[in-house]
Amino acid sequence: VLEDAINKTVSFGINAALENTFEDHHRVGPEERSHLCAEIEELESAIQMFGDSRVTCCWDFGHAHLQFGALQADMIRRMGSRISCTHAHDNFYGKDLHLMPFYGQLDWETLIPALQESGYSGTLAFEAGYGRFPDEIMGEFLSLSRHAMELLCGYAGSLH
Repeated sequence: VLEDAINKTVSFGINAALENTFEDHHRVGPEERSHLCAEIEELESAIQMFGDSRVTCCWDFGHAHLQFGALQADMIRRMGSRISCTHAHDNFYGKDLHLMPFYGQLDWETLIPALQESGYSGTLAFEAGYGRFPDEIMGEFLSLSRHAMELLCGYAGSLH
């Protein structure tokens, strides 16, 4: 089903990006897999299977932290030019919390330069926003979010 959807997407001239996931064995036994593309080899194979440069990777920093831990920068470099978009969010306690960067455990000072070394020059998209913010503090939240993004971009110098 996924293969058909991606082939159809590409046939319309639209790029497709497969997102790295993480294995949590949700709703399956401990020996079974619950997520496609959690292993880097599987993600690479899935992209390569299409043989089309319009099929790439959406690098999710939070997912990669849960799957690869301290090896995430190496995995970013390994994926290299196949990364075409990002989901930047933070987490901790082994949970996919989608926190704003710097609210969790990710080592952004190492990860952003690794992304730049991979040749990436695209958008660094926040995928943070779980929770509810009253209107009275939304301005401060958005200001803090902007400052966090500026700091991340400062680690690389050329991302936007």
